[in-house]
Amino acid sequence: MGRGIHAPLNNTPQSILSAFLVNDSAFCPLPTVALATNGCVTFNVGASGEAWPFFLNLIADNLGASIEPCGWYSAHGGGVPGFNGTYASTNGDGPCWLPGNSTSTTDPGFLSYLENTPAKAWDTFEMEANNIPAIQPGVQWSDVGSGPYSVENPIDPDMGYTLHANPDYHAPVGCAGRPGCMPVKGTYAANVDVVWEASGDTEGLNEMAAGQADSAGFFSTDTQTVQALGDYRLAPGIPAMTIFFDPFGLNFSLTGLLQLDPGNISIPSNFFQNVALRQFLVNSYPYGTIDLGSDTVNGTVFGEPYGGAIPHGTGEYYPVNVSWPAGDPSANASEVGNVSWWWAEATTPNSSWYDPQLSNCTVSSPCQWPMISVLGDSVLNWEFKEWDSEIFSLSGGALDPYVFDYYPQTICPIMCTCEISVNCFPVYSWGWVADYPDPSDFMAPMYYPNNSYTAPDEVSETLESAPNNASTCPNDYGEWSNLTYWANVGQIPTDCQGAAYDTMVAWMNASAYETNVPYRILEYNLIEHIANELALYVYDPQQLTVVDYADWIEGSTLNTNPMNGGEGIQLWYGWGYASNYFDATFNEAGLAIGTNWSVTVAGVTENTTAPNAISFGPFVNGTYPYEVGVVPGYLVSSASGNVTINGTAFARVLVFTPQTQLIYTVSFQETGLKDGAQWSVVVAGPLGGATVRGGTSALNISLIPGSYAYSLGPVTGYFTPAGGMFNVTDQSVTVNITYVSTTPLDYPVSFTETGLPSGSSWSIDINGSTVHNTTPTISVNLPNGSYSWGVASQPVGYAGHPSGGSVVVEGNPTSVSVIFAGFGPGPATVPPPPWNYFSPLAWMLVGGLTIGTLALAGLYRWRVIRRRFPRTKW
Repeated sequence: MGRGIHAPLNNTPQSILSAFLVNDSAFCPLPTVALATNGCVTFNVGASGEAWPFFLNLIADNLGASIEPCGWYSAHGGGVPGFNGTYASTNGDGPCWLPGNSTSTTDPGFLSYLENTPAKAWDTFEMEANNIPAIQPGVQWSDVGSGPYSVENPIDPDMGYTLHANPDYHAPVGCAGRPGCMPVKGTYAANVDVVWEASGDTEGLNEMAAGQADSAGFFSTDTQTVQALGDYRLAPGIPAMTIFFDPFGLNFSLTGLLQLDPGNISIPSNFFQNVALRQFLVNSYPYGTIDLGSDTVNGTVFGEPYGGAIPHGTGEYYPVNVSWPAGDPSANASEVGNVSWWWAEATTPNSSWYDPQLSNCTVSSPCQWPMISVLGDSVLNWEFKEWDSEIFSLSGGALDPYVFDYYPQTICPIMCTCEISVNCFPVYSWGWVADYPDPSDFMAPMYYPNNSYTAPDEVSETLESAPNNASTCPNDYGEWSNLTYWANVGQIPTDCQGAAYDTMVAWMNASAYETNVPYRILEYNLIEHIANELALYVYDPQQLTVVDYADWIEGSTLNTNPMNGGEGIQLWYGWGYASNYFDATFNEAGLAIGTNWSVTVAGVTENTTAPNAISFGPFVNGTYPYEVGVVPGYLVSSASGNVTINGTAFARVLVFTPQTQLIYTVSFQETGLKDGAQWSVVVAGPLGGATVRGGTSALNISLIPGSYAYSLGPVTGYFTPAGGMFNVTDQSVTVNITYVSTTPLDYPVSFTETGLPSGSSWSIDINGSTVHNTTPTISVNLPNGSYSWGVASQPVGYAGHPSGGSVVVEGNPTSVSVIFAGFGPGPATVPPPPWNYFSPLAWMLVGGLTIGTLALAGLYRWRVIRRRFPRTKW
């Protein structure tokens, strides 16, 4: 459970939600969200009395949030503080009162409630999430939503529940038919059985053994059992947005640690402040041994090495050019950056990385500290022991860490103090599950000052204080030269860690708002170079999801893209049955062996060499256009046409005929298309035809003399010009083509601000463009559709409420109000990442409910995962 955010909706079919979040310093109005529903809604998110600057991204995530009628809680006895019921309380769906007995977020009662609500007012309510599986009795087990499914029968905490298609669900406006769009009402499975397996996977495995489930969750220890089921397959290697890592407590509580483990501790609380020591420890980790020994079960891999905060699968953001430590350590003191080189630098008095505290660590009196593990986690214990052995060996016995199992059930008072109030752990293991697949979601908890991991480990406090932050270090933090300097310095001196870290922070702030995506990728890449040099964590491993599915499920319909849902989540509308899918195959005849040839079906091109065939699919029943690519010196039968799937596979033989006479160039030249637009021409003659495709204004083809017909392929956003005839005699030929745009009528969309000083410059990002103005109103013209927008700039010391959202254009002028509030004489605190870096699915997920592991008509295993969680093996 989490902090509840409530706001009223009017009863119009396309109403606008303005939601508010109470944080530690003041209320934070959030961007608007277009919803096709009536009544009121509530956003539920996790928090711990901390501000949520990335909240808007969180509510778009299917793991972190859902949308519910705000009156539902009181109607069902949820007991949410401050919410007093509804005007029309049937199922809690009617318009509702907000805190302060208000019906509008601008009412004085609501504003007074926000201003006077303690910063951690929701913590008590939220902490009931720890009472697994009961969690919040009035809410968790009666949860209903405005998404595609709803729960009509009571949820049994020990058994599960059934989801029924929600008759009140409406897909987002303009969404139908677009990639990643949730289907419209009535087009998806009507019922889904969800089984809660609280103490194991026996039921799911039994259902699979009986052939009754499309899919079921399983633990890695059950891998061999699942592999032996004849009617099921495994789809391995799907990267999840879950990463595991071992942080160093840069200034842990020695007093608290001694309460946990009064044994052999012989290091001070700031032992890990020296970057050379951390680099030694990071490079001594036996990555190869651990990856092979703990992440692979019966040949199936459940984890892979990664480096940095940004995981694999996050588009082009994962920094492949950073030399993250990997493999087992190799002692070579002459190799700069090697584990033994770092040890030599840390223990040599004249070195820039000399660590005086290590002088107290000797073979006869080794420095000892506990690696904090979890009682019963044998795999994590084994990993720490392997690491400890390498540390002991590579340090010549001067460092002698050991594994300590804590008992969370029996020493909770101490344990909770260590986790929440102060960090007692020198080295421990944690994980992070993403709210949304963007670098900012990972950068925030792992690198930002005083965030999820940096706060308990006192990262910023330690690195920004002497002896780690000399004034002589380059410290123009926001300058590009400073970023490139620290990213390429190679090894950061101990007394410059603070300057390097502050540069990271400055550029994380800038990168979150960077609208030029290639620049943004580069900036995050350089940030990760600095993070690698600071060695704040041992990064290993990133979780890989393995999905089992029955033979009757079409494997190509599984979701393997972590950017679409994340965590290996199988979208409830995505899977299809194999009986409805068929392949399309093209064979060639007449080409010389080794000749390159290609076919394009529905915009997807496949290439091969003769005599190999080209296959596409699988496809559901339908008609799909195809084109055969040009092969120099040949014409082909059926250069274009349709692949028709109607309950059977499609096969076609394409006959290529060599052009043995003198050939001439025919140039098709277009006008009217935007630069780079892909277009195509199909030519047909007595000996066959050819298709030419490209993104230039002229497309050329070579033909022998003769009479030919041509036709044009469709281009989105343009009318398709009529085809015609042309003759090739004894010279080259030019054919002129004119495209005309089909752009519909535009309608004005106005953004009007209040609160800024007269003449202030401000700007809005919408539909890929930034529009500036110094008057209170910014106007743009847009065709019908749904658009995301965000405040791109405003005067220092002001923040817009809402700062972004979506706006729907439906044949009429549309207006949006933005209220700016000042933050006093100083600048505003670190702002949230903008709207325009959500995943493509973000706005679609706001109105829906996505569940953990898909079974279209089968079973689920559902696990509650806290976003910040101690590592235990899957």
